[in-house]
Amino acid sequence: MNKILLSTFLASAFFMTGCSKTTAFDFFSTDSYYEKSVSNMRTASLIKAGETKAIVHAVYLNNVDEKEFHTDEYFFVAIHIIDEQKKGFNNSNYHLKMIENVEIGNYTTLEARPLSVTKLDEQSRIMQNMPIQNKWSYFYLVKYAEVDQDVLTLSFESKDYGKVEMDFMKKETILKSKGGLF
Repeated sequence: MNKILLSTFLASAFFMTGCSKTTAFDFFSTDSYYEKSVSNMRTASLIKAGETKAIVHAVYLNNVDEKEFHTDEYFFVAIHIIDEQKKGFNNSNYHLKMIENVEIGNYTTLEARPLSVTKLDEQSRIMQNMPIQNKWSYFYLVKYAEVDQDVLTLSFESKDYGKVEMDFMKKETILKSKGGLF
C-alpha cells in the first residue's frame, strides 16, 4: 500500500512540475544595456556617527553605450541627500569630482570638476534604462574631460561629512581561464 501511494505521489509530482509553461529564464531580463549598467555601477554613502547623510550611485556610461558615449568621460549619477533643504547638486556643501593621477616626477593627484551636469527627468532615455530609479534621488548626466588612465575615480565630498571614492575600470575586462582553476 505504501509503495503504491508513494509511486502515485511521485508520478503526480513529476507530471505537475514537468508541464509548467514558465521557466526560470522567464524571470530574468536579457537587456544587455541594463546588465552593463549594473556591472558598471558603484554606490557610496557619507556617514557620520552611524547615520547616513547622503548616498550617491554612479554608472560609468562609456562602458555601457560605447556608440553614444565614446568621447570624454560620462557618468549617470543619482544623489540622495538626507535631511537637508537643498537636494542634489543644488546643495553647495556636496561636490562630485573626478580624481586624476598625473605623472610629474612622483604621481600628482589632480581633481577635475565636471565639464557639464545635466539634470535628467523621468522621461529621459538614459533614465529609463538605469538600475537606480526612486523618488528620493536626483538624477544627472555628468561629463568630465577624457583622461588617459585605466581606472577612473569619482570623489563624492561634503564639507561636513568627509568624502568617499568610487573606482571604475575604463575598459571592461573579463577574466578568462584556460581550463582548471584560476
